[in-house]
Amino acid sequence: MPFWSKPQKKDIEAVKQAVVPQERPQETPMPKFDLGKLPERPRFAPLFIKIDRYQEILNSIENLKSILLGVRDLLNLMQQLDRIKIESETLLNKNIQEVILIISNMDKEFIRPKGVSVEEFVPDMHDNMGYEKVGNYIGDLQRELDNLRSQLQTLR
Repeated sequence: MPFWSKPQKKDIEAVKQAVVPQERPQETPMPKFDLGKLPERPRFAPLFIKIDRYQEILNSIENLKSILLGVRDLLNLMQQLDRIKIESETLLNKNIQEVILIISNMDKEFIRPKGVSVEEFVPDMHDNMGYEKVGNYIGDLQRELDNLRSQLQTLR
């Protein structure tokens, strides 16, 4: 071994083991447990089963399936309603931005003479078709929500 290399760990461990005696803890015997004779399990399934209990289990499984399908349908409807809500909000925001743009363009075009007061414009709700469409849309959403609530009540 060259003088600049590190001593190997194997040599050091061998010296330690030769010098230091190793002590082992004393083993204690495990106590013996008498389990007695275990009952033998039957090799075959029982020949008879309680038909009433079996029918109850089948009915419970069918009920769980129908409830699960109903919950899945409700979740799908809720997702559709969320999409419709998002679409309607974006449509409303778009329409508001268009109205603001039109108003600002009209405001820039018209020059107001000094001393002339401008009366505030109040739109007539019944003459505007956009309001009717939004009203109909909101009514449809309300009916869908009522249907969802009734379906949820029947599932409970």
